[in-house]
Amino acid sequence: MLVYNGSCDSEEVHFTVAAAKEGAVAPVVHTTSATCGEIGKAYIDNYNSNLRYRLVALSATGAAVKSSAINTANLSMTAGTYQVVVRNANGCVATSTTFVIEEAKKIPQKNLMYG
Repeated sequence: MLVYNGSCDSEEVHFTVAAAKEGAVAPVVHTTSATCGEIGKAYIDNYNSNLRYRLVALSATGAAVKSSAINTANLSMTAGTYQVVVRNANGCVATSTTFVIEEAKKIPQKNLMYG
């Protein structure tokens, strides 16, 4: 490539364009609804053990309040609002959509009458 250097002469410059870094793919998280006595659950559908994942707990306003490392596709957490963030070897980051883990539903109590 010839580059204008401010004079009547041009200089030849050689350069190499590096290949684009492979981007991270956003985690796909599936949830199951809460049942009687058991909170809802979550699973990372496209989990890859070669990548680094973090579970991010969100406040009611959407601000991150806690972050912890994940090393499995099956997620265990308390009820609340979350996102999963993944980072690949190139340092590229992707974030799942926000998801909610429901509180466990209360088990109905039977009224027993003895007579």
